Amino acid sequence: MNVKKQETGKNESRRQILKNRADLISSEMHVLVELTDKCMQKTEYNVPPVT
Repeated sequence: MNVKKQETGKNESRRQILKNRADLISSEMHVLVELTDKCMQKTEYNVPPVT
């Protein structure tokens, strides 16, 4: 019974770590997108429409 509890704890913490990592990545991506938008607005690239 004790061993089973340890295993569950391990899985829980691992899941939590993965979730935190995913949150971090998504927030970083959000910042990246914002920066890219700002740069695009500043330089105003003349991007031809994709046909």
